[in-house]
Amino acid sequence: MYERDQNRLAEGRATMVPRLRKAFIERDAWTKLNVFPAKIMQQDAVLTELFNYGNPEYREPPQDADEVDLTYAYLKACNKLYEQGLLSDETVSTLDSAVLANIKEGYTYFRCWCDALSAGISLISTKAHVY
Repeated sequence: MYERDQNRLAEGRATMVPRLRKAFIERDAWTKLNVFPAKIMQQDAVLTELFNYGNPEYREPPQDADEVDLTYAYLKACNKLYEQGLLSDETVSTLDSAVLANIKEGYTYFRCWCDALSAGISLISTKAHVY
């Protein structure tokens, strides 16, 4: 994703993920302590870039499309659970709140992922995307 953004920049086009840094992808000991890279990876710009790369409209999907789709699903679940759930600024006043629905949706992804791993299912080989 970082390389694709750098190629766009070299071609004079806008980047898809404006604040993405190489250190966020190739994390060192210092970056692992920083919350900002984890937050950036859950943002809509990253999710959009991964989705568009893995599911192109006008060309063949890339060879790593399955891995990209799984990464997208994981980050989307993180976004639902944290950014739109636990860390949301929205008020929760009823049990059918959007915040609670997002938390449940994010948690369901991780629950299904755990069940698939426990059952020995390879998500990539079976294309059993859990989200």
